[in-house]
Amino acid sequence: MKPALRSIAPIPPGFMTHLSQGLAVLVSAVATCAVVSWPGVARSHGVTTDYGLNLFTNELNLTATYGTGEPMQGATVKIYAPDQPDTPWMETTTDDQGRFSFLPDSKLEGEWKVEIEQEGHEDILYVPVDQGGVEFNNISQGIGRDVHYGVMPTVPQESQLWAWTAGSFALGLGTIAAGMALHRLTQPKE
Repeated sequence: MKPALRSIAPIPPGFMTHLSQGLAVLVSAVATCAVVSWPGVARSHGVTTDYGLNLFTNELNLTATYGTGEPMQGATVKIYAPDQPDTPWMETTTDDQGRFSFLPDSKLEGEWKVEIEQEGHEDILYVPVDQGGVEFNNISQGIGRDVHYGVMPTVPQESQLWAWTAGSFALGLGTIAAGMALHRLTQPKE
């Protein structure tokens, strides 16, 4: 015995047009989400300068590194005394470990400026000095510059990928539903 055939309701006129428009909107929404919401992280070669004070000599020892931990080898260092802020009191370069030292003249009291620069990366420190020498606890960070910023995509965690996919899918479905509702509202009533 053959199974009975069921009759299938005819497809309403314009249904395929609505379906293709909805799919186009879904693809567009997912593509937009992919471009706008893919996780990223700002990467740069920011500069970090660590310093220590030799308590016996009052010499300031500094180490400059990039944000990656790589030493700033051969970076230009300019040190300005408080009485001559536009003319370097001392110029030197960092060694292969990004290190350098200087002993400020304690007779020149005030704020000394230390600039460390290499290929667009810069760090600035202000070192206060009084008759007793370097006021270690009052060393402050200046505003340096770093012109090598960029955004690189990261590999998302599995949970982030699922959240991104679910969010994109929900946005796509919402867009289709809104498009179909808008289409129905704009159709002339029979």
